[in-house]
Amino acid sequence: MVSRVLAIVAVAYFAAPGAAAGAISERPSAGYFQLVHQKTAADIFVDKEDWTVAQTAAGDLALDVERVTCRRTAPKHTTAGLSSEAVLVGTIGRSPVLDRLIDSGRLM
Repeated sequence: MVSRVLAIVAVAYFAAPGAAAGAISERPSAGYFQLVHQKTAADIFVDKEDWTVAQTAAGDLALDVERVTCRRTAPKHTTAGLSSEAVLVGTIGRSPVLDRLIDSGRLM
């Protein structure tokens, strides 16, 4: 399984004024999630049985990462072989991976 995970389940964090200040950096820092590191973008996972909107969000995120960083990534539909840092895109109750992480207390 993934050692560190960024799960996209809501955008409320970024809706708060000033919430993103300091959240994005071009320099790696201990404890921060690295969406792109050197020449590699983090894997993006979305369950193929999830809603179409989740599939679209994962695909759009992959395209945005490539457009901004020139590092190609594509949504994966299996957790086998995911990198140690991966973005999980999904719908609670529709993505068994997210549901297991919530049930185990690893994701709130």
